[in-house]
Amino acid sequence: MLISNYITSAWRNLLHHKLFTTINVFGLAIGLAAVILISLFVRDELNYDKFWSKADNIYRLHTTFKIPGRDPLFAVGAPAPIFHLIKKDFPEIEYAA
Repeated sequence: MLISNYITSAWRNLLHHKLFTTINVFGLAIGLAAVILISLFVRDELNYDKFWSKADNIYRLHTTFKIPGRDPLFAVGAPAPIFHLIKKDFPEIEYAA
């Protein structure tokens, strides 16, 4: 009985203040959409290469190319010969692709 009173009162208040209700509903919709998109992006980034066995031993190489007179260029990955250079500094590296 008490809940139906609250629902009826809220419904009448929403109908009486249409502009305020519209602003609140759109704000809530935009906020929920932003949270869903951000959480999907974070989930995708955290699950990168998780389908491989020994996924905790897989790393991505991020490279920054600095060209004089231009903004730095950020890339994921590097040329193939870089494996031999990194292997000298980090002997625990087994394979590279």
